[in-house]
Amino acid sequence: MSHLMLVPSLACPASCAYCFGPHAGGATMGRETLTAIVEWQRALRATHDGHDLFDEGGRGEPGGRDTESRAGGGRSGQTGGPGANGGPGANGRDSLEITFHGGEPLVPGARWYREALPLLRDGLAPWRVRFATQSNLWLLTDELCELFNEYGVSLGTSLDGPEAINDAQRGPGYYARTMAGIERARAHGIEVGAICTFTAQSVPHAQEIFDFFVREGLDFSVHAAVPSLRYPEADRWSITPEAHGELLIDLLDRYLENLTRVRISTLDSMARSVSAGHGGICTFGDCLGGYLAIGPDGSIYPCQRFAGMPEFAVGDVAARPSLVELRESPVWREFRAREEHVKEACGDCAYFGLCRGGCPYNALTSSGGALAPTASDPHCVSYRRVFGAVTERAMAEVFSPENLDAVVERPDPERGLMRRGPLLSIMREGPPSVGDRRPCSATSWPRGTSCLRRGPDSGRLRLGELSADL
Repeated sequence: MSHLMLVPSLACPASCAYCFGPHAGGATMGRETLTAIVEWQRALRATHDGHDLFDEGGRGEPGGRDTESRAGGGRSGQTGGPGANGGPGANGRDSLEITFHGGEPLVPGARWYREALPLLRDGLAPWRVRFATQSNLWLLTDELCELFNEYGVSLGTSLDGPEAINDAQRGPGYYARTMAGIERARAHGIEVGAICTFTAQSVPHAQEIFDFFVREGLDFSVHAAVPSLRYPEADRWSITPEAHGELLIDLLDRYLENLTRVRISTLDSMARSVSAGHGGICTFGDCLGGYLAIGPDGSIYPCQRFAGMPEFAVGDVAARPSLVELRESPVWREFRAREEHVKEACGDCAYFGLCRGGCPYNALTSSGGALAPTASDPHCVSYRRVFGAVTERAMAEVFSPENLDAVVERPDPERGLMRRGPLLSIMREGPPSVGDRRPCSATSWPRGTSCLRRGPDSGRLRLGELSADL
């Protein structure tokens, strides 16, 4: 499954102090742009006949990469339409996930979605289209909930913990309005997951924040506040890579003791990456082309983080650019050069195959906006620490008496060596296929899919020197 991120509006009614993304006004995406998106995608897909559109020799290999998935996700079985029972989209290769992002994607209102959803779904038939929305939910209405149920739209939101902690960095009243949106969604049978952003101010309260999500029954993903390419004033909220690593290890400890009460999709993804031997969410992989974002005016960007920044546009849907034309754009060539050369900066890092140098946006912010071919994500130090901890703990669980006894006493080819242990239970769930990786800025799993289905690599365990067929 490939992903497309639509930014219907750059405006946002919230005033989060650390926001590095688009949140300043402008026009709403019009019908002309929506039509151009459909025609552009149809032309690209017809040309490539269901193959990975943006595979440049290595990014789109089948084999299963995990997803930042479990943090949200609507109910299974909601999405019908083309591909549900065979035909294009049945195996995910000819499917497209469209995530509405922002700014704040609900700014255009129900009338806009009532026009956009059928236009996109029907216009892209027979390919199967799945929808998700990442929103603060302030503008969620009963009409939108009914519409999202009709089209199987999953919902994710952003919430940083209890009211006092959240509102200190997202602004007074944010918590109450977002929680009201969550309750409204739940009243309509729609489950919501959250992105939790940890800042220099909130990191010391990690335990309280974790307990909040457990208490509220909200699965979540973990984001670190990072410097901004747009708003220098937001930089003071960012956390250091070292603090990020400490946070993730602390959360991993708490998480493994509470697996039945909450899911942290970031840690699920990182654990499964170790098991599969390659990265999961967009942060950990050659992401170029896999998460293109379309701004309200039709500009095409490498991902949503760059929306509204014309210097990072790779094309415009009005021109219906071919894949060759996209690849020839200066920004695309710059990002591609980094994918090809970043290993030179990573040296002999044992986890390069899982991380691939991290996020290019983070690399840009650490170098003043210039993307050198060897620029790695400064937070690689935190990723490396977590991958190492997962490897060490998984090995300990594999060779624990309880696990070995289960392997010997009750042989099970399906579960192999991963029988007993909280971390092994995550890892044996297996990564979905490569096309189902999720963008890091989306927390909802598309309805009608499952983050737990087994992928081609879920039958192997790769932990350091241990590689066992299960």
